[in-house]
Amino acid sequence: MSDTLSRQRRWTSPLPSDTIASVAARELPNLPAAEAAKQLGSWNLHIVLRPLGALPPGSLLGSDVIYLEPPLAAAK
Repeated sequence: MSDTLSRQRRWTSPLPSDTIASVAARELPNLPAAEAAKQLGSWNLHIVLRPLGALPPGSLLGSDVIYLEPPLAAAK
């Protein structure tokens, strides 16, 4: 058994009124806006594919976990 914690995927929770686009602009500032939003979408399919009824596409809930990087490689 290991006494050290493994590295976990970076994530954030949305601020009020956040969208995928606003989180992408804030958290991935070194990428063009469209590319940053596309990356977040590909890492967060649980949000992108979720039906939200009357809410516009890209809307977030306060309880959402938004991953800021792709899945980590499996530890060997």
